[in-house]
This record gives sequence, C-alpha cells and structure tokens, in this order.
Amino acid sequence: MTDTIELTLQNVPRELAEALAKESELRHATLDETVIAILREQLTPAVPFSNGLAAKYGGTWTEEEFQEFERNTEDFRRIDPEMWK
Repeated sequence: MTDTIELTLQNVPRELAEALAKESELRHATLDETVIAILREQLTPAVPFSNGLAAKYGGTWTEEEFQEFERNTEDFRRIDPEMWK
C-alpha cells in the first residue's frame, strides 16, 4: 500500500482547470494522475538544478555521451569577434 494523502483544491482559476483538462487528454490520464505527474515533474528534480523539464525531455547521459555532445557543440560556444563590431 502506498502512503498517500487526499487533497482537495478549491478556487482553481477556470483557465488553469481547462489547461489541466487538456493536459489530461494529451496524457491519456485522469485529472488526478495528471496533477500528480505535473507536481512530481516540477517538485522532484531528476537532475541537480532541474526545473522538471530536463527530466521530461532530456533523460540521462553517460559520461561518454556527454563528452561527445560537448565536442559536437563546441563551435556554438565560440564567439566571432567580427560579428560584434
């Protein structure tokens, strides 16, 4: 058995309730499941300094994958002094 607590939300703004309903449809989940998933995504970071989106979209990398990414994106971190004249 999971240790859970029942919560009730009151005075939820209509636009937020509608957005949650749409998100539930997209996730093919109940409203309760959707709210719990969103809370978990935002409040339980999967990686340090995460805002929840990293876990949702980024996943995890091995050190080798990270180093490959760093090598492949090195040019994006170079500043071209000619562009800043």
